[in-house]
Amino acid sequence: MRTYFDYITLEPGQYPAGMNCHVIHHVALLFEAPEGQQAVYRGRIKSRGRTELDSNPSHIVRNPDQWRDNPTYLEFSIQDKPQPGSSLDIEAVASEDTIITRELGWIGSHLPYRTEYAVIIIDYSQMKFNNFPRDVQGLVEFRGADGSNHTENLNEILHPRVQDDTIILMRRNLPAESSIVLKWGTQQ
Repeated sequence: MRTYFDYITLEPGQYPAGMNCHVIHHVALLFEAPEGQQAVYRGRIKSRGRTELDSNPSHIVRNPDQWRDNPTYLEFSIQDKPQPGSSLDIEAVASEDTIITRELGWIGSHLPYRTEYAVIIIDYSQMKFNNFPRDVQGLVEFRGADGSNHTENLNEILHPRVQDDTIILMRRNLPAESSIVLKWGTQQ
């Protein structure tokens, strides 16, 4: 994947199953298939509450039985052009319900492919936090060559910045199957 941009808005409220925040991801990405292959983007979204996706080009749910019974985990694929070597310019809106407070939060984006450049902007202005928590961390989660999970606190490289109720996370050269995460507080 060449570029990934995600503008995330947090909307407070009372949602099903005790969730207090509706998280909306506004995503734009450029995905290029290897030479001679058809461009098919496969991804997943998992959350604590209901997950939904709307994309252009349209997506196909790859786990319809599981997602119908457990709407917290969605596997999908997006494909547009039938000719080999093509690229996909994708725009999508994904939403999820979760629990976020000033004391505890975890927000992130999963990147299933190696990504040259990723930018994530998190807008928490509607959450009415007086001050953002001091223990906020920008993290990259990924699998090592041996298949084990790794988490690196890359604040110097990731550049989390708190400005006017937004936080910007940037990173170059992310490995496949990685996630960029913003977290604060102690997770259970």
